[in-house]
Amino acid sequence: MNEVEIIKVEVSENNNLLVSPVIGERIGEDLYQYIYRMATGVYWDKEKQSFASPVPREWSHSQWFENIVHCAKSELGVALVTTPKTRWVNISEKEKEKMVSYASTNT
Repeated sequence: MNEVEIIKVEVSENNNLLVSPVIGERIGEDLYQYIYRMATGVYWDKEKQSFASPVPREWSHSQWFENIVHCAKSELGVALVTTPKTRWVNISEKEKEKMVSYASTNT
């Protein structure tokens, strides 16, 4: 399992969730683009260099975060982890706490 740091978690202007991982030489966009194969609604946004969710209707942003982390792990073999350097943009403290907790227990 490859562990990859999340550099930014953001709720976009469109209200969808963007999770931006580090892109390295061995693991990156070439692999990340295949996350759509599980047909869970998660996709790779090439322009934003982020995993993205659709606009939440029934799920909260933290539930979409959990789905993105789960899909990356099960489909791509990538454990997405938050760090003290992870930037949080337009994320409430309550949602951030849920996301950090989930990421730390699912590596």
